[in-house]
Order: sequence, then structure tokens, then C-alpha cells
Amino acid sequence: MTGSTARLVAATCVASATLLTAWLGHGAAARGADATKRDATKSPAPPSSAASNANSDTPSSAEDDTPSSAENDTPSSAKDDTTETPTGGPATGRADHAAAQALFDEARRLIAAKDYDRACPKLAESMRLDPAPGTQLNLADCYERVGKTASAWANFRDVEVRARRDGNEKREKVARERAEALAPRLSRVILLGPDPSRRPKGLRILRDDTELGVGVLGSALPIDPGEHRIAAEAKGKLPWSTKLVVDEEGKTYRVKVPLLADAPQPERAIGTGRLVGLALGGAGAIGLGVGLGLGSVAIAKNEESLTHCLPDDPNQCFPEGLALRDEARSTGNVSTGLVVLGASLLSAGTIVFFATGGPTPDTGGTKASATTWRLGAAPHLGGVSTTLRAAW
Repeated sequence: MTGSTARLVAATCVASATLLTAWLGHGAAARGADATKRDATKSPAPPSSAASNANSDTPSSAEDDTPSSAENDTPSSAKDDTTETPTGGPATGRADHAAAQALFDEARRLIAAKDYDRACPKLAESMRLDPAPGTQLNLADCYERVGKTASAWANFRDVEVRARRDGNEKREKVARERAEALAPRLSRVILLGPDPSRRPKGLRILRDDTELGVGVLGSALPIDPGEHRIAAEAKGKLPWSTKLVVDEEGKTYRVKVPLLADAPQPERAIGTGRLVGLALGGAGAIGLGVGLGLGSVAIAKNEESLTHCLPDDPNQCFPEGLALRDEARSTGNVSTGLVVLGASLLSAGTIVFFATGGPTPDTGGTKASATTWRLGAAPHLGGVSTTLRAAW
């Protein structure tokens, strides 16, 4: 290779490297562009410091401590906006990130138009899809503007803690000052419950749709102004609820949660085992009754046959007497069999009824029985014998 050829190859390599570097730099800038405005290091100006024009409610200048342009509102790095969450969880997917960014941008437009009631839900959903400190700071500010002081205070405190963890002193200071300014305005509620020794097991306390542990009882909890539902429930108890209207800033409300009354027990349905017992007992009672009736008939026929027999020897009878005596004997045998069978069935039904039990109080179902019953009947000379066997 000649010297001129070598120089040409070197020049080509340098030019290629330059073009590749420029292309990579442009791609990184494009990827960072969609993270603007959601991780701002500045917060929106508090409502109390707003001026009379629209610009006072939107990011305007560094003096207002609000972002005023993409340059001021751009996160310090793309990582800040895509990987950090309140719980330190993993980054969300690109689809969620894109949706969160779109919701944030729309919320900012609504805030510029002072439509805070529509802006707050969009910021909340953006925060849910892709948590970012700038989103949470804007959400806290939006909540304050619509009068949700407790929600605003909680979010400012959360931003303060996250900023301290991330070493962002400016954001920490802004969030702390906003939270401290809200603290005197907070309404609070103290839930008073029954004595711990009298509380039902598994007691659940609910405020609106949020379940609270029994540990909140007796503590003053910040609560947003408006109407709230306080409820309590426990297994086997009648649920209780009441309405609380919070209409005064800085006031502490007290709600007493009563001792829950016992819920009425459901009617106990008769289980299958007891139905079988009732059926056996019913059949036995019928058989016993019929057998006793036939026994009476047999006795009557036997007495009638005596009128057709010799007075000195009852066993010497005329044909009519003999026929009646035979009928009495046959009827008596049937009566004896029915009485024995009926008594056996009645006894078996009683045993089965009490042995299988009824439904359990907790589930209302039929109590399971591991007992297998077998009833048998066998005719024999002079009557019928029955057997009842149980297997466990």
C-alpha cells in the first residue's frame, strides 16, 4: 500500500467516526425530548401567590419557582423520569410512559386554562402509569387548588422525602415549604373505637373506599374537605356506617365506631342425613301403627271364633270357627312382623337423625358424616327380623 492510499483510508475512517458520533448524539437528544416537563425541578407557584393573569397559574419564571420552558422543565437526565418510582420499583413500559406523558401534557394545558377539576384526575393517572417527581409535584399543586388539602399535603410530603433521598435540595425545600404552609389548614378526623378487649376479631375500618387498620383508631388523620363515609364490619357482625361532612379547615372531627351487633344466624336447613332419618322414622311409625291395628283385628277374630267352638273344649270348633281361627292366626303373624319392622325402622331413623347432625353454623352447609348405615330385613318363621349396621 502506497503512502497516498494509506492517508486516504485514514481520512475515510475519521470522517465515518465523526458522522457516527453526530448521529448517536442526535438520537440521545431525541430520546430525552419526551421526558420534558414531567420531572421538573421547580414546582408550580402556590395558589396564594398567583397573579391576576393566566401566566401566574402556569410555569412562568425562575423567580416563581416554576418551569417556564422546555429548557427549564427538562429533567436532569432521562433516567430521572423513567426509572424512579415512589417505591423504587422498576421502570414502566414505553407504552405506559407515552400515555403518562400525553396525560401530563394535557393536564398542563387544562391547568393553564384554570380547569383544575379536569386536570387533577389526568395528573393522578399519569402518576399511576409512570411515577415521576415532577408529576407528583404538579399533582400536589392541583389538589391544593381544588381544595383537597389532605391529598395535596400528603403528596408534597412524599415529594420532599423522595427529593431528600435523591439529593435534590431545591425540590426538597419547595415541597417542604408547601407542605408546611398547608399543615395549619388541614382538617383531621379521629376515629374512636370500642375497647380492644371488646373488638370483634377481624374488625375492618373503612373510610370511603380505603380500608384502614385498627391501628388508626384514636389517631388524628388528615382528611380532605367534603362528604365521606366511615364504615366498620367484621365477620358475624352487622355492618355499620355513617356519613361525615368535613366543611371547616383546621378542624378536628371525631367519629365513634360502636360495638358491632351480632348478625342474625341463618336458618339451619335440614341436612341429607337427617332427612334420611326422618324418612326411616316415618316409615317405622307407619309400620308400627298398621301392625298394632292388625293385631287388634287378629284378637277380635280369635274371640269371634270361640262362638263357633265347643264350650268345654275351645279347640273343637265348627268349620266357621276354624276359618276364623286361621284368619286370626294369619293376621296376627302379619301384625307381629309389621310391629317389629316398624319399631326397627323407628329406632334406626332416630339413630340416623341424631348421628348425622345438621348444618354447620359457619357455612350453612350440611355437616359431613363419615357414618354409613345399612338396614336389612329378613322374614323367618313366626315374624320378620330387621338389622341395622353402621360403619365409620
